[in-house]
Amino acid sequence: MKLLNPRGKLLFFAIGIAAAAIEMAMFIYWMDLARWLAGDPRLMDHQIPTWLWLIGAFVRNIFWWAGAVILVANIRYIQAFEFPSYVAGGLVFFVTVMATFYAWYRVQYYAMGESFDAAAWKSPHPKRPHIRLRMIDDLLSRYELEGMREEAVIRLLGPTDDTSYFSRWDYVYWLGPERGYISIDSEWLVLRASDGKISEFAVVRD
Repeated sequence: MKLLNPRGKLLFFAIGIAAAAIEMAMFIYWMDLARWLAGDPRLMDHQIPTWLWLIGAFVRNIFWWAGAVILVANIRYIQAFEFPSYVAGGLVFFVTVMATFYAWYRVQYYAMGESFDAAAWKSPHPKRPHIRLRMIDDLLSRYELEGMREEAVIRLLGPTDDTSYFSRWDYVYWLGPERGYISIDSEWLVLRASDGKISEFAVVRD
C-alpha cells in the first residue's frame, strides 16, 4: 500500500475544508446566486429552471460529490490517506463553524439583558425558560437586596424555589444554565436572612 507523505495528507485535509466551506456557502447564498445566474432578481425556488436546479444540486452537495470521487480514487489506486484526510478536513470545518455559531448565539443571548419584570421572574414562560438569567443584572442594579425585609423579597421574587441545592441559604432561585462557552452547571441567586432582613446574597453556580 502506497502511503501519502505529510504534505499529501495536508493537501487533502485542506481540500476537505474548502469543499465543506463551499457547500455551506451555497446553502446560505444559493438563491442569491441562482437569481444572478438567471438574471431574475425575483426568481423563486419553485421557478428555477432545470439546468440551474442541477447546478444547485451539485454545488450544494459538493463536499459529498468530491468525497465520492476521492473515495473511488482511493480504492482504485490503493492510496491510504486521501479520503480520511479529506473527511477530517470537512469535519473540522463543520464542527468549528457550528461551535462558533453556538458560542455567538449564547454570548448574544445572555449579553442582551432585559429589564427586571417581577411577573416574568415569578412565572417564566416555557419558551423563555432562562429569562431570569437575562434579568439578573438589572435586578441587582435596581434593587438593594441586602437589608430588604423578607416579605418584600417574597413580593418581588416570589417564594424560594423548591430545591435541595444550597440548603444553608434561606432563599434560592434558579436562574438558568451558567453563562459561558459551554454550560455544565447552573447559576442561582441565593439569599440569607437574619432578623427578618436579607443579610447576604450572591449569584452562585452549583
